[in-house]
Amino acid sequence: MTSEPAAENSETPASTIVHIPVSIGELWDKYTILLIKQERIHHHEKRSQVEYELGQLRPFMTNIERDYQSHPAFVELKHVNECTHVVQVDPVLSSSISDCLRVIHCPHFS
Repeated sequence: MTSEPAAENSETPASTIVHIPVSIGELWDKYTILLIKQERIHHHEKRSQVEYELGQLRPFMTNIERDYQSHPAFVELKHVNECTHVVQVDPVLSSSISDCLRVIHCPHFS
């Protein structure tokens, strides 16, 4: 594991970046969660941080799979994480993750 100071920009405070080995699935999971946050967060500072993190991960994503956004596993994982986000944000909208997964048509999880 290595760590190095993050490059500073006007929107992101300096922090420490830790490089750790992760599986492709863990990388895709983190990336899809950040994409969902980017779509749904409206607070400027929080959104800027999400966009910064996406920018840091994007080179790894394209290095592994250039067309990751159309890969069936990536698409399905994003749907699952969208459902999980809905349940976490407003449990009244969905009484359970399985109900939500049926609504967004995740056949492997219905």
